[in-house]
Amino acid sequence: MLFRSGLGLHYGGELLGATVVPASGGNTGFQLQLLEDLGAGALCATPSFALLLGERAAEADLHSRLSVRVAILGAEPWSEGMRSKIENTWGEGFKAVDVYGISEVIGPGVAQESPDAPGALSVFDDHFFPEIVDPETGEPVPDGEFGELVITTLTKEAMPVIRFRTRDITRIIPEAGADGRTFVRIARLTGRTDDMLVIRGINVYPREIESVLLEDPDVGGQYRIVVDRRAALPELRILGELTAEASDRAAVVGDRIGMRLLERIRIRTSVELTAPGTLPRQDGGKAQRVFEQTSDSEPLGI
Repeated sequence: MLFRSGLGLHYGGELLGATVVPASGGNTGFQLQLLEDLGAGALCATPSFALLLGERAAEADLHSRLSVRVAILGAEPWSEGMRSKIENTWGEGFKAVDVYGISEVIGPGVAQESPDAPGALSVFDDHFFPEIVDPETGEPVPDGEFGELVITTLTKEAMPVIRFRTRDITRIIPEAGADGRTFVRIARLTGRTDDMLVIRGINVYPREIESVLLEDPDVGGQYRIVVDRRAALPELRILGELTAEASDRAAVVGDRIGMRLLERIRIRTSVELTAPGTLPRQDGGKAQRVFEQTSDSEPLGI
């Protein structure tokens, strides 16, 4: 089934005069064949699917025959570490940029990152008025402080929204970007208020864990977070994959990541690193990264 949000990217691309091929998720072999046969120069997907396509292309030695040079990625929060993994998987000269949208507002097209100024997204503020509020009180916070993004539509017909609370956590960046655009800029999302995990009284966002994992050069792009609730106090298990070059250093790399996670989220975690290709791949929809364990059966099925 085609993603609803994909329609916005589809018709936007057509308005620019581009040929757009809707392919949805799944069936990675067929998708790669389409990219090769049609000489596609851009890919729109979730970051997890872009990473999976890049892995499959590398396994099939296809990268030299593909023309894709930019990926517009959204629908999942993703870190700078994930960007590096995706770009490295696709090869030199490849750019992965963030796009932001929300179904109740318009889908993709509320804001987007520029390849020339990564790290922040330009809000198309001739159509959308952004505010950042305190998630608890709903009161506006000063520019530069993190809070919940609130959107008011300025030109939307039929179903305009006024001060819609997105639940997404970001901040307004007062400084202009290097690309010279003058739109209001927001930081890349750190997570959602409803994605937050409370572990032994400490608030933890899954993207914080992703950042630590994927910033490590010895760790691949696939990971899972398991909240183990079998005891009175929940524990966090972090599962990841080593790169092929680090396959014999699981203990050293795991200890290093455990210490970095303790510094970042202030919780001791169990870090389990396995060989490349061990964790199940998901080739459709938004990637599920967080699982709960309430019995002795393995929640990941591995």
